[in-house]
Amino acid sequence: MAPTAATCIFSRILTDQGLMRCIMAYQNGFYMELLPRLVEWQTIATESAAMVFVQSNRFIQYKLPDRYRDLPYFRENLLIFGSYSLFLHPFRRDDRFPLHIAIFEGDLRVVERFVRCKGFAWMTNDAFNLAVRMGHESIIQYFCNEKLAPTTSEAWKQAIALATAYERKAVAALLNTARVNQRQAKRKARCIY
Repeated sequence: MAPTAATCIFSRILTDQGLMRCIMAYQNGFYMELLPRLVEWQTIATESAAMVFVQSNRFIQYKLPDRYRDLPYFRENLLIFGSYSLFLHPFRRDDRFPLHIAIFEGDLRVVERFVRCKGFAWMTNDAFNLAVRMGHESIIQYFCNEKLAPTTSEAWKQAIALATAYERKAVAALLNTARVNQRQAKRKARCIY
């Protein structure tokens, strides 16, 4: 049987090294430039710490690699409580760690890439609140623009309270504006239909 035009195209695609690298880079569901962060996440050791007031569960602590010593918060200690420092699950390893550490670092480009790959699976009010606590206005604005901001009044109140508690006045103003815009968009959507 003679090769058809389609088989020629397929064989050309499969033998094009540049194209194959591009295709293979996304096979894990992540962009290639994110893979080092994911490998790092898989190698981060955890410890469980008993707390006086918790009888059955033990809080998870993450032992961060030395590269995180550059961040002011981690200069003294790389053993952190994930629930307190990164707003992660307190009692088990949390798959959202790579997104949350990127938020903590304030790396908008990496945050955008992880959100594109994992979307709502990783994007929660916890991620939004971490950006608020850290005062990363560009990340908060990105979440609002992408409609990844909180959707309930209670979640908005929590985010605004967090901004106030950490004296993030610009963030509080941004949140109030975003909340008003969200309400107006909902009203407008109701009027259209």
